[in-house]
Amino acid sequence: MPIIARRIPIITQGLSRATTFLSLVSLITLIVGAIGVATAMQAHIQQRMDSIAIMKCLGARSMHLMRIYLIQTVALGLCGGLLGAAFGIAIQKIFPGFIARYFQLEPTVGWDFATAGQGIGIAILATLLFTIPPLLAIRAFVRT
Repeated sequence: MPIIARRIPIITQGLSRATTFLSLVSLITLIVGAIGVATAMQAHIQQRMDSIAIMKCLGARSMHLMRIYLIQTVALGLCGGLLGAAFGIAIQKIFPGFIARYFQLEPTVGWDFATAGQGIGIAILATLLFTIPPLLAIRAFVRT
């Protein structure tokens, strides 16, 4: 934290509120994005019901079919997470230049690969959690 922010409590309080607000906005964005992923996966599975039925008729087991779509889901989450991490690193690199006109900044912005890894993990986890109902629909469809 810059020295000025430590001396002035109103700045510290404002930064704390801004951090809380941005955390809530990111959580809402994550939920909306995950619902979009679930909807897209549901539509994808509905379009593939004919091929699922054909594979089932040819002897595919329900676990094999679920694995196929689970791998697709993980790949989708991984791609989204990598894209989000790349976007975040780019913003982290570019943003200080924009605010340097208004504030005296130290160029100490580093690349935090642990945070990027966390973001990628959360993207995969959110994708998996929100696609469980469509994946279970495959199992229910295959049993009938």
